[in-house]
Amino acid sequence: MEKTDSEATVVSSPSIIHSEASVDEVENHTVNKFKILYSCSNEPKNYRTTNLPSICKKDCGEDAYFELDQNNFMVFGIADGVGGWNKSGVDPSLFAWDLMNSCKEVSGDLEDWPDPKTVLIDGYDMVIRKKEVKAGSSTACILTLDKISGIIYSTNLGDSGFSVIRDNKVIFKTQEQQHYFNAPYQLSIIPDNSIAYLQNTPHDAYDDQFTAEEGDVIILGTDGLWDNMYDEDIINIIKNDINNIKESKAEVKTKEEYEAWEKETNEVLSGLSFQLTQQTKKYSQDWYRESPFSKKFSSTGQYYSGG
Repeated sequence: MEKTDSEATVVSSPSIIHSEASVDEVENHTVNKFKILYSCSNEPKNYRTTNLPSICKKDCGEDAYFELDQNNFMVFGIADGVGGWNKSGVDPSLFAWDLMNSCKEVSGDLEDWPDPKTVLIDGYDMVIRKKEVKAGSSTACILTLDKISGIIYSTNLGDSGFSVIRDNKVIFKTQEQQHYFNAPYQLSIIPDNSIAYLQNTPHDAYDDQFTAEEGDVIILGTDGLWDNMYDEDIINIIKNDINNIKESKAEVKTKEEYEAWEKETNEVLSGLSFQLTQQTKKYSQDWYRESPFSKKFSSTGQYYSGG
């Protein structure tokens, strides 16, 4: 399948911050141990020249996402619409957005914290049942961040994913799932008269979990990010501001000081996610740079240069 989507979409850059609580309060679940600060940014390969379809919350090109913040947990999801559907006259973003909107809806309906695999299964089932989108495919990555335990539960299908950065080092990163080079695992709706497309099920997604610590930064993005940015590129953009966030947090003594720190931190995270998407798009348009994608392409025995 051709590489048609070089979008640089960073769905979220959550910073997990420890809040004051006694041991008894945490054990009795009367207060959250973690607070999650986050920002979302997107930069499509090409902005739309027509009206944005109602199903799309933002112009993320062929990508889509959601976030759901609840008392004891937070859920993030990201999907990358498969650009190959453009050749069949299908807007790839419609399936991606339908999947993410449905996953958000089922996340809110679950009584307890939502298991990411269950969210993906139920969300995909809802897309199939509604029959509002007639064709399309996308990758998917769902994260549930437990505010009590600090555990990140995830399910990932395809080549979207996330990394966890601690002390300016990547200490966790999801692995891609590929049928073959540049053909990621994907969920699909395939019309009977359509040409062949790849089709996986939510059960094919890989599940994982990771325990976060105070000050960890989570970067969640589609392959538009990971195909153009090396880990060190991301770290170089965020490290100074993240270090400053930690240093200023250590000086917080009162509730008022914390509220001011949190407001400033949210603004910083917003700026960082914007910088990441802007730099990603810049790299994607540099045909002379050895990108992560070009390195993987070259590993197949063919030559490719650029983003």
